[in-house]
Amino acid sequence: MVVTLSQTGYVQLQGQSQDLSEAGIGVLLAEEIRVGDVVTLGFTLSPVLFELRAVVRHRRACRYGLEFLGLNAEQKSRIGAFIKDLPSAD
Repeated sequence: MVVTLSQTGYVQLQGQSQDLSEAGIGVLLAEEIRVGDVVTLGFTLSPVLFELRAVVRHRRACRYGLEFLGLNAEQKSRIGAFIKDLPSAD
């Protein structure tokens, strides 16, 4: 879930994640957001719910690259551990 501020107020957008790193996440969104916008991002890495701020760094069609803002050490560690446990793409 991505929450952004529009001219009419806060808008909640549903999306699909593609890539995840300790620095950010790639998402697919049907709605448009602008590069440079700061958004609130919510996702679950079972069993932990993350609610983070992120800045939109790039866009290609409906694919967006979001850079996390202000991750604390525990959040960064949990994301890193989750990534480490993923099966190899080979």
